[in-house]
Amino acid sequence: MNSKHNMLIPVLRKFVDNFLEESLETRVSVILSLSNFLKETKFQKIFVESEGVFKLTEFLDWGFDSYSLLVENQNRQIINGLLTLCQRLASNESYRSSLIAAKSHEKLFKMLYVPDVDILKGALYCLISLAEGTASKLVLAETCHVNQVLHIIEHYDPLSRKLAASVLRLLSGCQNVQDLVILFNGIPVLLSQFEGENYRLQWHIAWSLAQLAMEPKLRTQIYRKGGLPILLGVLRLDHSIKMIKIPEKLKKEAVTPVSKNEHICSTLTSSEEQLASLLALKAEMLCISAICATLTELTYDDQLSCKLAQEEAVYLLIQHVVPPSGDILPDLTDEPQAVQEAFSNLQLLALRAMRFLFSLERNRRWFHRLFPPAIFETFISVNHYKRDLSLYRCCVDRLNNITAEELKTVSLAVDNLNKQRCPLFKVGGYLVLDLLGSGAFGSVFKVQPSEESTASYLAVKEVSLHHPWLGRALTENSASVGEIVSEVNIAREQLRHPNIVQYQKVFIENEKLYIVMDLIEGLSLNEVINSMKEKEETFLEERIWKVLIQLIQGLHYLHVDKHVIHRDLTPNNILLGDRDRLTITDFGLARRKFSRESNVTSVVGTMLYCCPEIVQHKPYGERADIWSLGCVIYLLCTLHPPFWSQNLLALASKIVKGQYDPISSSQFCDKLVNIIESCLIVDSDRRPDISTVASLAASQLVATIDTLSTEQRILERKLQLEKEKRKSLKDKVKKQVPLNFPQSHPTDSFPLNKHAKAGSSFSLSLSPRKLQETKDPVLPLFQQLHKLIYISQLPPPETPCHHRWMLQVYTRMLFANNLGTLYLKTEMSKLMHLSKENIQLKTCPKYKEQIELFSPLEEDSVITTTYEELHHMIEALLLETEYYQC
Repeated sequence: MNSKHNMLIPVLRKFVDNFLEESLETRVSVILSLSNFLKETKFQKIFVESEGVFKLTEFLDWGFDSYSLLVENQNRQIINGLLTLCQRLASNESYRSSLIAAKSHEKLFKMLYVPDVDILKGALYCLISLAEGTASKLVLAETCHVNQVLHIIEHYDPLSRKLAASVLRLLSGCQNVQDLVILFNGIPVLLSQFEGENYRLQWHIAWSLAQLAMEPKLRTQIYRKGGLPILLGVLRLDHSIKMIKIPEKLKKEAVTPVSKNEHICSTLTSSEEQLASLLALKAEMLCISAICATLTELTYDDQLSCKLAQEEAVYLLIQHVVPPSGDILPDLTDEPQAVQEAFSNLQLLALRAMRFLFSLERNRRWFHRLFPPAIFETFISVNHYKRDLSLYRCCVDRLNNITAEELKTVSLAVDNLNKQRCPLFKVGGYLVLDLLGSGAFGSVFKVQPSEESTASYLAVKEVSLHHPWLGRALTENSASVGEIVSEVNIAREQLRHPNIVQYQKVFIENEKLYIVMDLIEGLSLNEVINSMKEKEETFLEERIWKVLIQLIQGLHYLHVDKHVIHRDLTPNNILLGDRDRLTITDFGLARRKFSRESNVTSVVGTMLYCCPEIVQHKPYGERADIWSLGCVIYLLCTLHPPFWSQNLLALASKIVKGQYDPISSSQFCDKLVNIIESCLIVDSDRRPDISTVASLAASQLVATIDTLSTEQRILERKLQLEKEKRKSLKDKVKKQVPLNFPQSHPTDSFPLNKHAKAGSSFSLSLSPRKLQETKDPVLPLFQQLHKLIYISQLPPPETPCHHRWMLQVYTRMLFANNLGTLYLKTEMSKLMHLSKENIQLKTCPKYKEQIELFSPLEEDSVITTTYEELHHMIEALLLETEYYQC
């Protein structure tokens, strides 16, 4: 046999050299012969060493250019055969570099635009094999046609979508692919694939999202495009682990990959049905595991970690580690190895996601009494934000071996996490839903106004009337409570500022003081700083300035406009919301100064942030808040307070002397360092007031004001356009439908008509001649939008179509970044009225080669066209596809 093969090799080489000169039938024979030869490794080596890979790439390029001719002559099997040859070489790790060197991947990406689904799948299989190599993966990422891959995932058949998602999963860890996903607004496309129960596809999508979520920008996009409820929605489904007893002869079959069992006959025997159920169970567990990995990456953002915990993520994740019913964990010893591994991996990934959630200090309350002490000790022994799954194996093994009694206790704790349960308690007409946090002065709860009310949620701070800082004597206690109620009422009535929390109510019930305020969705600055320490990260100077400017604005309003001293400006009382929007809270200790000369003498506040005059029991004014401001900004720069000691006397001594480690100018700009040093001047007379601090940060304040002014002008312009539009529509309606009153009943005599009988009703009559047909002004816009969507959902063209590609890019641009309905209406109006205004379809320099498949570009970054040209493209495609004949 080997001798025959050796004799045929020279003949095949000759055919390969003259491949493009032979007839189509001869080429088919050559491809079939090569396909048989390349099944064996030794002939693959001979083929590669004789530079056959470069010939193969040349054939692929010819096949793409000659696609229409081959399809017309029913010889598409030539391209399929070439792709089979490429896949056999790509599956061998030794020859991937040769295929990359020959640039075969560029030809394979071109094949993704071919309308023949079989050819498309063959190209995807080749790309998957190439992407499995570490070195070749990086090269593929540089030339990946992400836009077309997303298009396949969104519009093609299930198998093509799964293969395209597999390509994206393998490449989504590369920076170039992540940039292109952002450019082509790919996150909504990926999230839309979680509808239904196609777990094989969703597994690839979830792992793609897990890798994309490592990039902060994409992590934010996943959240803003509604990713959290979608991912948690999959976990909310009833994924009960049902063990299926499989016959011994099928256990080996069940270990095969899911992709090799895509097509299952509709008529199955009982054993085949069991196998299909087992494969479906395995795919389901793998999908949930990938979603757990995605949630793990999302928890790196502190705001998202907090939102995940609030959305029952802990409750949903624990159910995939421990059954909530209290039953013993399923015994998988009799199940195929593939199912055992899938379930074990699911437990590890779910537990890791829980541990990442636990790393944020605010989320730790969800884990109280969740595990028995021994297991909880193992759980917390894993350090924060550790990705290595092997670190969680010990905890999973311990969970799998707990007793039935312990499991019932755990299940009861799990049930308590269910947000569908009744409110914790009711106080003052408010339903207490959740504990948000607790500190030295009390606890904060999330509440709803009443059981029937649909109003938004509020926050309630609870303080015991027997707290030591309110005074131990009855008279002193009553006076302190009265002062707090008075100050909170003042704050509720007079404090109105975007950086100041808004108070709603204050009342006393069951020997406790309750302060009702707006609910700020965010984390305290202290929690954010602790999280930064755990992740071994530091604040960027730009972010520090953003926090400082907002603190200056809030304090300037309090000190200058309202003459109020906060007296407890600490990281715990500063909340950061979405996009670092800052809110100063907890005015329970605030005091109102009725004159600029008066000072306060009571000793309050947190010791670490107290100014020297408070520590020394001296009178103080609003500059006590300036000292606290300096301490907070110092903490942001260094992640530790300027004054620290475990001994209170030593701490007081450092504060009075102003002893702290200075901040290096090499780390931060001189302006920021100067502000901190000015705020931490011991002598209160020399310490600047808030207006002086604002002058030190004048340039940053001006930049912030410019940004806010620009945003305000944009919003005002949008509002004005909306008002003008509504007014024009209203005037148009009035002109089109005039009222024609009967002559016998003039309008001015209606109220005093003496001939009208008591109790009779008047009617208005409209002249038919005055009636005019009205049209809905929005309907033509919807029709124009429908045309675009219709074109985007057409089957792929037989040959690359430049107009189709441009309209696809334009359609994606319309729905990107949530620009709003006004933007959408404006764009559709310009299309309808054939506007000659230029429009730039944005692309990417790295994407230039893909676009040049259709037409050469003069510039790398944009394609410029007009709305009129786009309109003509749309109408030409609609006529071509017989749209108006439907």
